[in-house]
Amino acid sequence: MKKYEITGIAHPQYPWLHRVRALWEFRPDVKAGDLGGYVESEHNLSQEGFCWLFDDAIACNGAQVCKNAELHHQAAATRSALVTGDAKAIEQTLVTDHAIVCSGHLHGTASARGDALVRQNNDRKTAPALHANSIVYGEISGLFVLQEDVVVFPGVKLDNPTLDAIWVYKDRVRVLSSRDTAPQPPEKRTQPER
Repeated sequence: MKKYEITGIAHPQYPWLHRVRALWEFRPDVKAGDLGGYVESEHNLSQEGFCWLFDDAIACNGAQVCKNAELHHQAAATRSALVTGDAKAIEQTLVTDHAIVCSGHLHGTASARGDALVRQNNDRKTAPALHANSIVYGEISGLFVLQEDVVVFPGVKLDNPTLDAIWVYKDRVRVLSSRDTAPQPPEKRTQPER
């Protein structure tokens, strides 16, 4: 059963792309009749799973969005990119070339390019977050937070097998220990003496 149809509503700048329209409520935030983002063909957005293009997001060329992946705002998946799993791309993010984003969040103008692989750490089930102008050409997995203008170059593999968050800025690295963010037991209070 198809979850969406491609409408005749063309993208104002790229007229070969057309909006999608939900045919039924297949997820809580998408109702029957809701308009989504733009695709070139059904190849770009799977009819299966809970994946969706929100707002003015684009999936085109040979790119595929599937499983539970979400693209929001003006996020785009182009060329032969794959956005899958529980990945989220929002704002003006870009997944392009042969990049694969299986998990994690892309924000701002972050991008995954070339042969990039962005995924969760299989042991810890933690995933990266890419912010600002960060770019991944290599492979990144686990709880990394890339800020500012950080670049993961082709051939570089970063894996964080811990529950600690590794924040990477263009001029420094900061580690936030999972112990620092773990819930602390309540302090014992004694009754004041009378």
